Amino acid sequence: MADARIRRIAELLGFPGVALVAISFTACAPSPRDESPPLWNVYENALKDAKYVDLTHAITPSIPVWAGFGPPTFAPTVDPETEVPYSWEKDGFEATRYVLRTDQLGT
Repeated sequence: MADARIRRIAELLGFPGVALVAISFTACAPSPRDESPPLWNVYENALKDAKYVDLTHAITPSIPVWAGFGPPTFAPTVDPETEVPYSWEKDGFEATRYVLRTDQLGT
């Protein structure tokens, strides 16, 4: 009944497409008695007890990379003004510079 009224008002105002959008949102909206969002229901019903396996590879100088990309390089980060590597004793920190020629690492 409400959908028909929305459609009729939109048609009278010259906006038939708006009526379709309003109807589609109304049809997709969860019912007032269903307080859980649809994706939360998927989690509760299918993913909550799933076993998760982390397949992340640590990025190291020896990580396998296809030869066409070239190997990654690792070196101390240098001060751009002096070109001297940062050190814990002098600067209070150390940092490593990673040059990864691709994001296709390890797999």
